[in-house]
Amino acid sequence: MALSILFSSCAVIDNALDSITGLFRGKPQHKDIDFSQMTYTRPDGDALLALVEKAVTDFDGADSAEKQMEVCNSFSQDMGNFNYMYTIAQIHSYLDATDTFYQDEMSYLDEMSAKIDAKRNTLFRKLVDSPYREDLTKLLGDWQMEDLTMTTKTSAEEVAELKVRENQLVTEYNYLSATATIDYFGEEKLFSSLDSNLQYYLLPVYYQKYNEILGAKFLELISVRQEMAQKLGYDNFIGMGYDAMGRSCYGVNDVEALRADVKKYMVPLYKKMIEQAQLDAANGSDHPSFLLSSDVVPVGGYEGMVENFWKATSQISDETKESSAFMRRNHLYDFEKRENKTDTDMTTIIGGNYYVPYMFISVSGDSFYDATTLLHEFGHYNAMYHKVSPHSYFGSESRSIDVAEIYSQGMEFVAFPYYEDFFGKGADDAKKSQVFSKVETIVNATMQDEFQHRVYAKKDITLEEINEIWADLYKEYGMDLLTSGDMANTMGLSWIDIPHFFLVPFYSIDYTVSASVALQVWEELEDDWQDGYDTYEKLVEAPANLNFLEVIEEAGVDSPFEQDSMKVLSEKIEVYLTR
Repeated sequence: MALSILFSSCAVIDNALDSITGLFRGKPQHKDIDFSQMTYTRPDGDALLALVEKAVTDFDGADSAEKQMEVCNSFSQDMGNFNYMYTIAQIHSYLDATDTFYQDEMSYLDEMSAKIDAKRNTLFRKLVDSPYREDLTKLLGDWQMEDLTMTTKTSAEEVAELKVRENQLVTEYNYLSATATIDYFGEEKLFSSLDSNLQYYLLPVYYQKYNEILGAKFLELISVRQEMAQKLGYDNFIGMGYDAMGRSCYGVNDVEALRADVKKYMVPLYKKMIEQAQLDAANGSDHPSFLLSSDVVPVGGYEGMVENFWKATSQISDETKESSAFMRRNHLYDFEKRENKTDTDMTTIIGGNYYVPYMFISVSGDSFYDATTLLHEFGHYNAMYHKVSPHSYFGSESRSIDVAEIYSQGMEFVAFPYYEDFFGKGADDAKKSQVFSKVETIVNATMQDEFQHRVYAKKDITLEEINEIWADLYKEYGMDLLTSGDMANTMGLSWIDIPHFFLVPFYSIDYTVSASVALQVWEELEDDWQDGYDTYEKLVEAPANLNFLEVIEEAGVDSPFEQDSMKVLSEKIEVYLTR
């Protein structure tokens, strides 16, 4: 069970508005419209490119901060329709990776998006370097000027073609992953069509075939990203990757120190719990570890799991009831795993005239993680529903993805009172499994982060070297304890199953820092559910312009970067898991 998190993904797709109109304050008002009524028409990318160029010219001619803002806001409105169409096409391309119409549209949109982004960045550079910067900062706020300054570092017209190729490679990765086939007793089978137990059994075969295929895409992505970084003045892609993630309150050195703490405190706890479970199994214990419980699966299969999801989200609070009902009646979701559907989990905002969240996951209802993935993505959905509007600066629930991940991981704990519905007599084991899964998240995400640091720090890296780095880290972080035989021999190839490496580099550490906060919410929920939920709500209600450290400070939660933070957390978790 614990291994399955390695193959899961969650991406908050932030189709930012390119708006610099200021931060929305107040509750968004959403209009009902069924997803089936949201139509797609190819936007005129060339016309939008011309509008960007006109905006740059008009900006140069503006003789005050107010007039320059008018130019930027006008262009923001022009971008709205393009962003809407992009999201609609993206969702449909994920719903069926073999739909050639939407695959072709995504190729076009990815190309135009990269070109528009590069020219838009020219406008942002002029804003950042404006002689009226002081007045513009007063209009925008320090935080927004800081974000725009960081944005200008990671894009420019001289890397536009490289951005186009990067987008194409990501699309190719999604297609190859969704349509992967393997030989099953002489018959070529679509891997995504197999049930999860059979998939697990056949993973060695899958990795042997697709490590080379997907690895070739990743090698080209590395090359493209390194070239972009060098053209933009970075030593390598690591610095550019951090800036692209919009991290303004902690950097590479902070993350390196955090990784050391995770290795010192969380990795030993992770290994200890796995080894205890294996010892219980070997001894035939009458009280086996919760990790071995056969009851930690959703009651009623897929249909029962989904019905319990609707029940839980309608009862947790008035806020979740409202957002859940809106999602359900407008069909702003797709949950069930099926052939040719992209095997990923994400929540995104459909902009244009609507500004509503859409929740996309691929689950079958036969594992513990299927149920918690539903709750996880609903944490994103609920926060987006209550925080994003046409007047928001951000296309997500926060300026910072690490904050957004607090909302999703926290929701997994907020829903504990409903675990009896989800898991029946296995509810207590499921709760322990959930707490342990956050230890696993911290360990796994930290391992993924170190993997990316090593990969992008090495010049002219080969696929064999990438596989070796992954295999070494896999053992160092204790992930090898759950594998044996053919599975153990091929786990050095398994990194290809982590979409973040391809889609959103350097995302992984956000799971580490957010999981540490979610676990502190869990502690409060255990003492008093309402007090814990109040803390969770403080986090969700934090203004979207605050960075990670500001959000947790406002909610009274400790920082994972503080000395002994991981030590204290690991000790409390061990007491809970072994009681």
